[in-house]
Amino acid sequence: MVPWGLLVVISRAEKQCRNLGDLPNGKVEVKTDFLFGSTVEFSCSEGYILVGSATSHCEIQDKGVDWSDPLPQCVIVKCEPSPTISNGRHNGGDEDFYTYGSSVTYSCDPDFSMLGKASISCTVENKTIGVWYPSPPTCKIPNGNILSGFGPVYNYNNSVLFSCKKGYILNGSNLIHCGADDEWHPSPPTCELTRCVKPEIEYGKLSVEKVRYVEPERITIQCESGYSMVGSEIITCSEDRTWYPEAPKCEWEYPEYCEKVVTGRKLLQCLSRPVEVKLALEVYKLSLETGQELQLLELQLEKPNDAS
Repeated sequence: MVPWGLLVVISRAEKQCRNLGDLPNGKVEVKTDFLFGSTVEFSCSEGYILVGSATSHCEIQDKGVDWSDPLPQCVIVKCEPSPTISNGRHNGGDEDFYTYGSSVTYSCDPDFSMLGKASISCTVENKTIGVWYPSPPTCKIPNGNILSGFGPVYNYNNSVLFSCKKGYILNGSNLIHCGADDEWHPSPPTCELTRCVKPEIEYGKLSVEKVRYVEPERITIQCESGYSMVGSEIITCSEDRTWYPEAPKCEWEYPEYCEKVVTGRKLLQCLSRPVEVKLALEVYKLSLETGQELQLLELQLEKPNDAS
């Protein structure tokens, strides 16, 4: 004789659970059948999230059998409003939410460059939550870095500290604050190439002739014949827009025999300034006109390196 309790189990085991039907925007996977003890699994199509249990078991309930969990729902993935970024904006408008596959594109304010991808899309993470991917870009000053005060969102009185990359100089304040008007005060700085003005060296030649030079560019100076250099022949454009060391000078080499010289062509070699050459020519012309040779000319002119 079979115990009554066992008869109940056997009787119910022969029964099957009802058909759960189709899952909109998803599918129901039957592992074996709908008989007692069987299991079904639920999954959603791409872009949808499962709300409810991912499985259900055919089990004993009351006087029969039924599923342990009801048919779940597949709801479309929703993302929060697209993130705002500092010094930039996106084209998505003011939507309350975005659905799976939606995308927005960012742009930076003038004088700012974008770091990262311009477009991001609403995707799903772990099949449970809608997220934006990839992360929103950031807008930073060209050729500069943010030392402190990283965004992506700034509130009243937040501050940002900037610096420039090597070879660039900061034009403006390195520290700015977010004001009550949602504007930066002072305006964000810019990073400009460190440029040095071409050095003007009388009687000197530059190895590279340019209007502007950038840091850390180096040039070599060579003096013309008859002139000697006072200072370094190699100078470098430094980050403060000055030449280091200071640009040299080319000074006339004053020959020893020029303390007392005879008139004529040799005299011209002892004169460095145009006004002196003109004077010497007039004296030489006078000697030719008078037919008298000036045997000796005492130079009273100051040497160039002693001139004021």
